[in-house]
Amino acid sequence: MVGNSTSSKTGGHRYYTCGGYLRKGKEFCTYYAWRKERVEEIVKNKLRTTLLRLSMDNQLEEEIKLYHNEKNKHIIAQVSNLEAEINFLRKRIQTVEEDIQAGRAKPYHQDMLDEMNQELAEKTAEHSRLSLHLEPLHVSEEYIAAVKYDIQTMIALLDADAPNP
Repeated sequence: MVGNSTSSKTGGHRYYTCGGYLRKGKEFCTYYAWRKERVEEIVKNKLRTTLLRLSMDNQLEEEIKLYHNEKNKHIIAQVSNLEAEINFLRKRIQTVEEDIQAGRAKPYHQDMLDEMNQELAEKTAEHSRLSLHLEPLHVSEEYIAAVKYDIQTMIALLDADAPNP
């Protein structure tokens, strides 16, 4: 939504217009403009409801951890992929070592085993490096109290109908 206004001698109107409508026209959005007061009231009520839920559910710490995990999901995916690759390499190394011990090895198996061990060492080091970033987040009671205070302050501003909370 994009803020707009009209001007006239009797006083202009303020409203929000759909950005898609402005760029692409009626085919994109047929309901293109809302009065400023109505949009801001909807946003204010949704924000108040969300803040009240956060302050009353006593799940603020869990919400903070969920946000942290969402923010770091690319690292979590990388660590998971590395774990799968490491497990695959370990199984392949074990199979080649068994072939060598049983006398079923080809001349190139030792070179292949050396390469796989090198790759395993590299992937294990990378896994360890990335895992340091994924240590469980500890949220202190002081931090929770400060966030709750900020939430209560914001709710008070919303309830006071401040012109621009």
